[in-house]
Amino acid sequence: MVSFISQSGALGSAILDWDAMKGYGINKFVSYGNAVQVDESQLLDYFAEDESTKVITAYFEGVKNGKRFFEALKKACEKKPVIVLKGGSSEKGAEAVKSHTASMAGNHESFIAALKQCNAIIAESMEEVFDYARVFTTEPKPKGSKVQIITDGGGYGVLATDALSKFGLELAEMSEERKAVIKQACPNYAVVKNPIDLTGDANNERYKVALEQAMLDENVDAIFTILLLQVPNINEGVVEEMQKISLAKTKPLIFISAGGAFSEKQRRKMEEKSTSTFQSPLDAAKSLNALIKYYTTKEAREKAALEPEKPKAEKPSEKKESAKKAKAKVKAKSKPKKQSAKKAKKEKR
Repeated sequence: MVSFISQSGALGSAILDWDAMKGYGINKFVSYGNAVQVDESQLLDYFAEDESTKVITAYFEGVKNGKRFFEALKKACEKKPVIVLKGGSSEKGAEAVKSHTASMAGNHESFIAALKQCNAIIAESMEEVFDYARVFTTEPKPKGSKVQIITDGGGYGVLATDALSKFGLELAEMSEERKAVIKQACPNYAVVKNPIDLTGDANNERYKVALEQAMLDENVDAIFTILLLQVPNINEGVVEEMQKISLAKTKPLIFISAGGAFSEKQRRKMEEKSTSTFQSPLDAAKSLNALIKYYTTKEAREKAALEPEKPKAEKPSEKKESAKKAKAKVKAKSKPKKQSAKKAKKEKR
């Protein structure tokens, strides 16, 4: 599903090793180094057309042909998400690039501007590359940016709210009908708003009901489920219930679970069933924002391309010139035509 392009062989080897440990799975991997025969633009062209690649991820240090790269990246981003980590962002880093792959790192700001113009997803670390890739491969396309938080810990709910706000994502307002169903499954001290706080005595059933209702609610575009497994009334069965809901999901469903070995084991189970899981609300919010931003921009550009072009507005100087010409034309038509001398003599005879 995820294919990786790397301009560094050693970094690529580390990625493959890390990927094997995490169990994410890489579809195809290419390390092209000094790009003697094949360059980054050709690789982007290839993976853009590759049906088994859903997401393209890349580590670039420099490019051979800026114009050709821009064209290839733009076409690739129109077809599928392209996540890019750029090396050589600092002055010293750019110098290191020269000695590493003999590439010219170029102006970093210009490179980033080109990525944004093409609607590429910009990562700042390898961890972010994989966080974004997981969300793009496991989550459905979001309809909007309204997020519902479900938690069994009030503090984590607050942190999740802060994280979503930081990236401009909205808190959803569930319908009264859906909230009423959740309230029936909870004690009266549970908070059924946004965040929904199932409290520290939450059990498997409360989570199941809250998740099902949020998934059905048309006012909710994505769900943040914070599952703290340290509470006494929750057992491993809650993960099985969440897996069932996740397999039939119609909107992004992000899980956040922090803790030790037991929590990590349950997170792994969730990821095996194509679910994005995180330990930090901030990392989860950043990844969800990348997903929403990519599809929102893509849809807006596709819509704009279908709309007929509006006639260009004339500049003030052009308007004056057009008015002068029109006036002169009218004046010429209104003047009586002068007869030639020969024609006048004939008429007299």
